[in-house]
Amino acid sequence: MVPGANSELRPAHVDRVLPTLEPSVVLVQMEIPPETVARAAALGQGAGARVLLDPAPVPASLSDALMTNVDLLLPNEGELATLTGLPVESVDAAARAAATLRCRGVRAVVVKRGSHRALVVDAKSARSVPAPRVDVIDTTWLCTGMLVCCTALGFSSVGPFLAPVILVAVVAAGIVSRPRRYRVATP
Repeated sequence: MVPGANSELRPAHVDRVLPTLEPSVVLVQMEIPPETVARAAALGQGAGARVLLDPAPVPASLSDALMTNVDLLLPNEGELATLTGLPVESVDAAARAAATLRCRGVRAVVVKRGSHRALVVDAKSARSVPAPRVDVIDTTWLCTGMLVCCTALGFSSVGPFLAPVILVAVVAAGIVSRPRRYRVATP
């Protein structure tokens, strides 16, 4: 890994490569410049791909242009609070905060609430998804495991099957974030 390399990725790089991939899912994080994230999301939507955004590390805000190209936004509670400026301590408060992001164009929001479950907020409802109890030693693997599982399960719609996909993703994330001696397999 080359320190600082992510900051060198530009929209022109995405323009050259992403269309050749014909993706069904585009997964982006805020570890690259915001304009590059926005371009990847726009190209992904334009190609008919589902766009997943993990807003980490969380910026002070996300542009409306980016938000309208995101199918699934996956913030943790702290990121949700930063992005909305709203309290997120309870399920109801987190659901209200997530709904404000949906009003900006995001099709669904999955709030990663740690041991308090995940919260799925879409056009129809806000639903809690149970989280298994695990001794997490690596929160990077926890978040990455959830994202990879959503992608691997072929996240194909924001609709009635989203909550079960997130349930499997939460369980998989719990497995990969445990101490190695407890892992059966890494998805």
